[in-house]
Amino acid sequence: MEQKTAIMGRMIPFSRARVWGVSSGASMTFTRNVILQFTVFTFLVVLGVSAVLGVVLTNRMTREAILRHIDIYPQLMESMVRSQPEMLDFLRQGVPSVDHHETRHYFDGLLYFGTVFRVKVWNMEGTILWSDEPELIGKAFPKNDDFVYAANIG
Repeated sequence: MEQKTAIMGRMIPFSRARVWGVSSGASMTFTRNVILQFTVFTFLVVLGVSAVLGVVLTNRMTREAILRHIDIYPQLMESMVRSQPEMLDFLRQGVPSVDHHETRHYFDGLLYFGTVFRVKVWNMEGTILWSDEPELIGKAFPKNDDFVYAANIG
């Protein structure tokens, strides 16, 4: 008895199915399947473009957030010093020798302003007077890009 296979709903002899390019259960190889090649190529192109756009947009958004904060924080600090005159003493004293609990409490509160990830209070020479990373306090970074930008607009 001759084997038969179904093509488009019709049963035809297996030998004719092979001539027409239809195999019995075996899938076509990648090198012979143009649709599969196109699908994989398109997927890889879309994946690559998406990755590049993701990196570029993330860097741009981060930079814009930093620049926005650099523009806003001097006004915020001025307002803070007006309402809490003891902060002016803290800012004038230079690098603090002791941890000021009230100061830490206020600056820690700045971390809850949405896109703020780090808080550093610099003097005009580029020395960090206060930071949410205590190991940075007292270190000088006069050539830091963000500090230079903030110092030049202030």
